[in-house]
Amino acid sequence: MNGDDLTKEELLSRFLQLEQRVEELEQDNAQLREKLQEKDERIEELETRLRKYENPHTPPSKRRSGTDGSPTSQDDEDDDVRTDGGTPGRKDGHDPEWRSTADPDEEIEVTCDCCPECGDRFDESVGVSPRLVEEIPDPQPPEITRYNRHYYQCDSCGTETVAAHP
Repeated sequence: MNGDDLTKEELLSRFLQLEQRVEELEQDNAQLREKLQEKDERIEELETRLRKYENPHTPPSKRRSGTDGSPTSQDDEDDDVRTDGGTPGRKDGHDPEWRSTADPDEEIEVTCDCCPECGDRFDESVGVSPRLVEEIPDPQPPEITRYNRHYYQCDSCGTETVAAHP
C-alpha cells in the first residue's frame, strides 16, 4: 500500500486505526507489567520462605509455616513455662558423656568391585569407613560387629563409592 495512492480521508482513517491499535497495545502492555510485578512479588515471598527451610542451621522448631512470622498453634503448646523456674537440659559448662565403644566380636571387610555409576572395575580401596553395629539379642550380651566399609574412587569418572554392607 503506497501513501501516494491514498486519499486524505483514507490516510486519516488509517491513522486513527493505528492510533487506536497503539492505545490497545499500551493497555495490554500495562496489564502485563502489572501481572509481572505481582508474580515477581510472589516469587520473592516464596524464595524468602524457602530460604528458611534450606538453611541447615535453622532447627525445625524455629521454622514458621506462615509468612507473617507469627508462631503456629503447635509452637504455643510446646512453649510451656517450667513451674520450678529452671531451664531444661544440662547446665552450661557440663562435660559431655559418651558411651564407650566395645571391642567388636567380629570384623567383616565390606568391599565393592566396580563403580555403580559407570561400571568400571576398582583397582584398590582408597580408604576405610568403619561402622559399628550392636545387635542386642534378648537377654544375652550384645554382639558387636565392625564393618570396615572400603571406599573407592573411580579412575574413569571420578565417582567416590563406599561399599554397602548387609
